[in-house]
Amino acid sequence: MHDYHCKMKELVESLATAGAPVFDNDLIASTLAGLDMEYIPITTMLLRDAHLS
Repeated sequence: MHDYHCKMKELVESLATAGAPVFDNDLIASTLAGLDMEYIPITTMLLRDAHLS
């Protein structure tokens, strides 16, 4: 998980440097979509709660 988080952070920083900033909602959606199958219950809960608020 730590390596994945670092990779996403590096990607966001690279895009920002190139003049293409990533918005928080896009980062969250991309991060959740890239998680392994073991995180599906957490991802489902987070997405469900996000739609309720």
